[in-house]
Amino acid sequence: VLAKILLSDLILIPLFFAIQVSLLLYPLSRWFEIKWKLGRGTASFLSIFLFVIALGIFLYILSYQILLFSQDIPALQQRVSSMLVEFQNWLTTKYKIDGSVQVEYMNQAADNIVSGAAGYVGQLFLQISEIIFWVVIVFIFSYFILHHRKLLVNFMIGVFPTESSEKVRGIIN
Repeated sequence: VLAKILLSDLILIPLFFAIQVSLLLYPLSRWFEIKWKLGRGTASFLSIFLFVIALGIFLYILSYQILLFSQDIPALQQRVSSMLVEFQNWLTTKYKIDGSVQVEYMNQAADNIVSGAAGYVGQLFLQISEIIFWVVIVFIFSYFILHHRKLLVNFMIGVFPTESSEKVRGIIN
């Protein structure tokens, strides 16, 4: 049972994200169908393509901001170093902890960080590739949801009793 739940997450989570993306892109896709008289497949593809471009622009702006922030890192390092020296002086005067003990403790902490850095880089690469994979799956699902929305609407109408079909159709539309 647990294996079924774990495997269902592989399909259900991207499917729910794809439904959200499809609901977001439905008006744009419909507009392409009505105004430009495009086919449903072309309109769906164009909607998703424009969404990917908008997402790419957003990621570009975000990465540019991170780049600008990374240029300020030397100034931040200098400020942190001065604060660390002040903190060490405070520890020495307030608690009478020798500077060599503080340096030894800091070196041990730095060694622990460096030893785990390779594992962090590997995990980062794995997470980035997993995110790219799931984004592609979500966009594929979104395309099929937008393209086959008539079938999905008919399915939703068929799930409910026939006397409620008009009410369901009104809610969906």
